[in-house]
Amino acid sequence: MDEEIVEVLIQIEKWLKVISIPKVKEILKNTLKSSEERKVYHYSDGRNQSEISELSGVSQPTVSNYWNKWAKLGIVHQSNDYKGRWIKSFLLEDFNITLE
Repeated sequence: MDEEIVEVLIQIEKWLKVISIPKVKEILKNTLKSSEERKVYHYSDGRNQSEISELSGVSQPTVSNYWNKWAKLGIVHQSNDYKGRWIKSFLLEDFNITLE
């Protein structure tokens, strides 16, 4: 029984990926319009706002504003390890989106 459940879940995951990839790409492209936004998103991997601000060239409040906006869209999630930090849900390179 457990093996059947696992196989069904694998099939569900496969189909969800197929149908969701175009929508995720659309959301990322429509949301991350500037190179600064793409850089902040790219560096949102558990780093703090100060680090991301320095790497991306935007202010810390801007990083915070982006995170709040992106959390509502579901394209970042809170870090389990560091309170107040956010992690990107997708890799830009998986969707052929460049930082520049």
